[in-house]
This record gives sequence, C-alpha cells and structure tokens, in this order.
Amino acid sequence: MSSTFLSAKLSRQLAAFVVIALLTTAGVYFLFSPVISQIVCDYYESNPRIVRQKTDDALDVFAAYIHDNGVSVSNADLISQWARRQPLMILQIYRDGRLQYDSTLASITVLHNHLAYHAPSTHQSFRTITFSDGPASVSITVFPEHAMVDWLAKALLGLCGLVFLSAVLLAIRHKVLYLVRLEQEVLAIAGGDLCLPLTRQGSDELAMLAECVDEMRTSLLARVRAEEAHRQQSYTPISALSHDLRTPLTALNGYLEVLRKQNLPDEQQAYVIKCIDKLTQVKTLSDLLFASLQAAGAAERLETMSADELTRSLLGNYIEDLSAAGIDVDCSLTGTNCVLLVQPTSLRRVLDNVFSNLGKYAGTQVRIQSGKEDGGKIFWITFENTPNRVYPSGSKLGLSICEDLMRNMRGRFETHTVENRFTHRVSWTIADAGAPMRKADV
Repeated sequence: MSSTFLSAKLSRQLAAFVVIALLTTAGVYFLFSPVISQIVCDYYESNPRIVRQKTDDALDVFAAYIHDNGVSVSNADLISQWARRQPLMILQIYRDGRLQYDSTLASITVLHNHLAYHAPSTHQSFRTITFSDGPASVSITVFPEHAMVDWLAKALLGLCGLVFLSAVLLAIRHKVLYLVRLEQEVLAIAGGDLCLPLTRQGSDELAMLAECVDEMRTSLLARVRAEEAHRQQSYTPISALSHDLRTPLTALNGYLEVLRKQNLPDEQQAYVIKCIDKLTQVKTLSDLLFASLQAAGAAERLETMSADELTRSLLGNYIEDLSAAGIDVDCSLTGTNCVLLVQPTSLRRVLDNVFSNLGKYAGTQVRIQSGKEDGGKIFWITFENTPNRVYPSGSKLGLSICEDLMRNMRGRFETHTVENRFTHRVSWTIADAGAPMRKADV
C-alpha cells in the first residue's frame, strides 16, 4: 500500500511541494538569523549606557539579596541559587585580590586555585558589597544582546513555521476545492444534467478521474440520444396510424348520427344508439392511444411562462366554459408572481383533461386555488369539486398521461379523494426568471 501511495502522482506533487516549502523557509531562517544577530549586537555596542544601566540594576538586586539573606562570601550555595535565576550573566566575587566565586566555574575546589584577574569591559560593573563576613568586590557581566537575539530568533523561527504551514495548507486547499467542484459536477450529472462537462485541471489522479467520469458521461449521453432516436423512429408510424384511425371513426360517427335522426323503427333505432355508444368508446380509446404515443415521443421544448399569465389567460378560458355550463367556479389565485417552465401544447392537454372531467362529473360548484410552498420554490394549482356522480374507474390512462406530461415540465400531477371531495393538483418547480428560454405562446 505504501508503494502505491508513493507512486501516486498526487502524493509526489504534494510531497515535492512540502519539501520545497520546507527548504525555502529554512533558507530564509538561516539567511536572516545572522543578520538579526549582527543588528542587535551593533545596537547595544553603540549604546553602552543601556548595558551599564542593566549591570547596575543587577548589582542592586544582588546586594539586596545578600543583605536580606545574610549571605557570606563562603556560602557558595546561596550565591549559586541567585546566579542560576539570572540567565546570560557572569557573577564574580573578589576579596583581597583573590577570586572567591565565579558563576562560570563547575566546582568550589577550582575557586580556591583560580587566581586569574578579569579586567572589566563595557558589559561589566564592579561594586563593593558588604557580606555577612565582611566586604568584598563583586563583578557582574550581563549580555542583554544575547537575550534579544534569542527572542528574535524564536520569533523568526515561528514566523517561518507559520509561512511553511500556510503554504502547505494552501496547496491542500487548492486540491480540496478542485475535489469539491468535481463532487458538485458529478452530483449535477447524477441529477440528469448529462450535458455538463467535468472540469479537468492538472495531470494527477484527480484529473484522470475527472477525465474518466467525463468519458462515461459522454458515452451515456450518446446512448440516451440513440435510444431517443430509436424510440422516435418507432413512434412515428404508430402515431400516424393512430391519427389516421380517428378519421374514419369520425366519419362513421357522422353516418350513425344521420341514421339516428331518421324515422327508423324502435328496434333499429335502439341498435343505432348502441352503435353510437360503442363508437364513442372506440374513439375515446383511440384518442387516449394517440395521446399516450405523443407523451412517449420526443419531448416538447420547455419554455417560460409567468404563473399570472397561466391563471389569467389559459384558466380564464376554461373557467368561462364551466360557467357557461351552469357550474359555479370559486377562484382564489395567489402567488402568481413567478416564472414556470412549460410545454404549451402539453399544458393545454393537461388542462383539457382536467376541465373535461370537471365538465362531465363536477357538481354545481368547483373551487380553484393556487399558491406557493416549500419556501416559495413550488407553485401549485388545485381543482376541487364534489362529483354529481361517481368517477368511472376505467383504465385511468388519461390521468397517467397527464402525470407523464407534467413530469416532462418538471412538475407533478396528482389526484386525491377525501370525504367525497375530488381534487386534481398540478404543481411546478419555479424556474429562474432569467432562464435563457423563449416565452411560451398562450
């Protein structure tokens, strides 16, 4: 598994970026660290007053410590305790010209044999301090520039580490954003948008994955189009035959109507009426067959239509027909300030079916309502009535066709029966008003 990880191009790219970022930040640190040290040392060298003040302060603190604790020159332990709390400082104690204590020496035994004399420097101050066993000369040497250099070096190291971490995170973020973009595009394709190409970026495994998925999308799109073409070829002759079948049926219906109006004997008249009834059934089934073939054919182009235009123009004509038939129509149309995607011919077929059922089976009153739901994303229209007679069970092919037609318009067609109230419900997903589609002709 480790060999596979190391052989992956994406892994090698990230590893190379990490190494380059590490070498760059390390180079910056080692380049600027001596420069900072030199600047600090030059600053303190040019300002000896600052160093002298720090040594005098250290002598004051040491003198107070000796006085408060009653420390003698020979009590090296107490003196060492204080010296250890003062980093970057040298403490030396002299009596009669002999060195009695040096904070830089490792043991007291060496102190008695150490007779070297250290001349004072710019970092060194002398003062006579009274110990519990008598006065002695104390020398303190401080190195404030080293403390400053140490602090600045740590700050530079932290800054270089932050730059290194930021560079690595930016590289990872670049790949993660590309991965998120691929996820969104793949989800769009899974939702049915096969015309959306995938973004190809770089030459690593993610780019290869995008290329493979895009080839799958292209292949699937070609197969879908081939199936649509094949279905269209199969649909055309059957649709033409179904359409041609309605012509002789219409003529035959006319002939039977002529015979029904003749003064025929009652027995013959009864057979003529039965023939007309059966012919009507055959014509209805033929119309449903033709409609179902149209629904299975090539989809009509989606076009934009405002909900207000739908309710005023299309529904208005149907409502007038119901009112002329003596049916009281109660309209409550709201939420019409939105844009829908429709197929004009298919929409008229849906409304023809709905209002045809209302005209045949509705009672004296029909209630039509509209509105929005799901946070304003769905626009719906309901047609509610109490039938004056039971809806025929039949094959419900017309309702099934309406469901297919509305599905092609990114909507839904539903029927409900609750407490003898029959309801047709038509709903759409509201479209973007700026969609690049031509306006539907009403």
